[in-house]
Amino acid sequence: MYKLDFMVKYKEMEIEFENKIEKGENEHLYDLEDVYSICEELYRHDFFTVFNVDNIQDNTIEKSIRELWGKMKQNNDFLEIVGVYKDKLQSFLPEIVEYDCFIGMFNYELFHIVHRCICQMYNINKIEETLLHELRETIEGM
Repeated sequence: MYKLDFMVKYKEMEIEFENKIEKGENEHLYDLEDVYSICEELYRHDFFTVFNVDNIQDNTIEKSIRELWGKMKQNNDFLEIVGVYKDKLQSFLPEIVEYDCFIGMFNYELFHIVHRCICQMYNINKIEETLLHELRETIEGM
């Protein structure tokens, strides 16, 4: 089962490290390449943790995503944003359907936002407008 109580941190850490480098506060301990490498590992850790699996080939992921999609597609605003993402993807994947777009939203750039959307849908049965706006803007900027 998907872990709704887990805090996904990889993107937050990336932004924090980038800001330190930009301000010269890292004392040359790491560079952007190091940050991206570390955060990629954190992303994988966060992804595996929320699905409670050890590797990407675990069938639990697909089963959980199907269950999540059943809940998330009940939110028309979220479904509309999935449509925006679908429009982006159709230029190189013309036959893509909404469910596959939802799977794609677990990528590095979107997962930290989608996870919060999922948590809100399960915990309060809605998604805050500011979070939907953040998701839409991130997709449009891709």
